[in-house]
Amino acid sequence: MKNRLPVLLATAWVTVRGSSGRTAVVRALLDQGSEMTFISENLAQILRVKRIRMPISISAVGGVHAGTFQHAASIFVSPRASLVSALATTALILKSVISYIPKRNTDISSLSYLSDLPLADTDPTSRDPISIIIGADLYNEIILDGIRKGEIGQPVAQNSVFGWVISGPVNTSPHNDSAEFPRISTHHICTLSLEEELRRFWEIEKLPRQAVLTPQEKECEEHFRSTHSRNSEGRYIVRLPFKRGPPIDIGSSACQAEKLLKSLTRRLRDKPEFAKEYSDFLDKYERLGHMRPASTLQEDEQSVYLPHHGVIREDSTTTRLRVVINASSVISNGTSLNDHLHVGPKKQTDISAIIARWRRYRYVYSADIAKMYRQILVDLRD
Repeated sequence: MKNRLPVLLATAWVTVRGSSGRTAVVRALLDQGSEMTFISENLAQILRVKRIRMPISISAVGGVHAGTFQHAASIFVSPRASLVSALATTALILKSVISYIPKRNTDISSLSYLSDLPLADTDPTSRDPISIIIGADLYNEIILDGIRKGEIGQPVAQNSVFGWVISGPVNTSPHNDSAEFPRISTHHICTLSLEEELRRFWEIEKLPRQAVLTPQEKECEEHFRSTHSRNSEGRYIVRLPFKRGPPIDIGSSACQAEKLLKSLTRRLRDKPEFAKEYSDFLDKYERLGHMRPASTLQEDEQSVYLPHHGVIREDSTTTRLRVVINASSVISNGTSLNDHLHVGPKKQTDISAIIARWRRYRYVYSADIAKMYRQILVDLRD
């Protein structure tokens, strides 16, 4: 690496126009090793391009996966001094396109065979940033007849619509460049094959075989396994999944629940039809065995009284009134019953899995299991 000659890459100053009509004069790298054209995020913002969602995976030298980039834009590239010969293409938008930095002591001013050429980049050794990589999608439209060569170890000049571009090794300076850290720029960039793209797509879209549970969800699952039982009818009987306890530090709830009940009673008095539906609902609730009257009012802090209220759904064709029992109601010590219970893992089927199943069959139907959660009994100790 100590004796490696500095190498110039083919650069040019070009005019880039976006679909908005805005233009910018930027430095470009001409790269036949790239399958498409790329622009920087900064240039995309300057041009105010209309972004097209186009997820594309990019691989570089050695098959290294450079990432998947989400957006592209339609642009027009033309020589710096003219907009007449604008070349249209779709460019992928990258945060930064390249970190190409020529060696500091590279000098081409003494190369006489280049002195009369109108260069596409008047200073190909400058460290001005590259904002666009022009790939093989435009390369054949850019290159013109005409080439100039020097001696071995000297760069080549190639004629193009932008002017003459300079590339290749430069052996003009007597100074030793070994003090600089060796750095090589390589720009073979290709989009992945259709087969590879499909494989990556299925890997991303593949549903996990087993849900990943949080520590709290695992604790809740273990609580259920160790405490649940079934009665003679086969119905589940469960204990409440307290985070700590019982006993729990929940405070007194009877007074708050009684106040809310009186407030509800006053509202029902003003709405006889609503009151009848509410009464019918609670009667049915009791007949089904989903609740029973409390024997006495217990004031101890381990008895939690839950307020309830009604929700009217005028557009419902089945159940117009739903009575909501509010276990999130805050009581005397600022907590609620739900605050002391594990939430547990989500048990509903993932919507993406449901949609995938629907695509397998010609006919599908949906149904509601009536009072599903009320079929599960709560242990009398709770």
